Amino acid sequence: LVLALEYNPRTDTREWANKVVETHPNHQVIVMTHEYLYGSGYSGAGNWIWNQFVKQHENIIMVVCGHASSTYDPYIIRRKNVGVNGNEVHELLCDLQELDAKVEVCGVLNIFRFNADGTVCDVSTYSPHRDACLNEINQFTLNFPKQEIKYYAQVGTQFYETVTEAAANANGEIVKILANCEEAIT
Repeated sequence: LVLALEYNPRTDTREWANKVVETHPNHQVIVMTHEYLYGSGYSGAGNWIWNQFVKQHENIIMVVCGHASSTYDPYIIRRKNVGVNGNEVHELLCDLQELDAKVEVCGVLNIFRFNADGTVCDVSTYSPHRDACLNEINQFTLNFPKQEIKYYAQVGTQFYETVTEAAANANGEIVKILANCEEAIT
């Protein structure tokens, strides 16, 4: 699941983002936003995004931002942080706007290639103008833990670890099956 947040997210955007992540507990989440990292810390908007959003959700695995030009090697600044649930979050500042003039390339972009189970992401910085990837320091691999299915059923806004538990609490409401499970359904 990829969420794109506006520059300096407003209150309603913040509430929406938290709700989307909370209602998709079985999904790994990547957050994209304009401004988040700045220097060795967070920007003003980044402080809220980290403290009140990203670190609160164990299924957020990565944040990608721009805004602060990366005019030095490496062109992608990356670091890892740990959320309140002990989950690692990869944080990437990918702002290549100054790169065109510095190394005489045009339209540089980042390519993120995920393997099928979402545990590996190969990142490369590519120049279509040169038809080549840029220096090796900007080519790297990120590793993520295998996503564990935590909830198999949902009734209304409540998530359940078993279909049987959901059915017992449904009180006539529809039980939504979220993932395949070994449990026999009666």
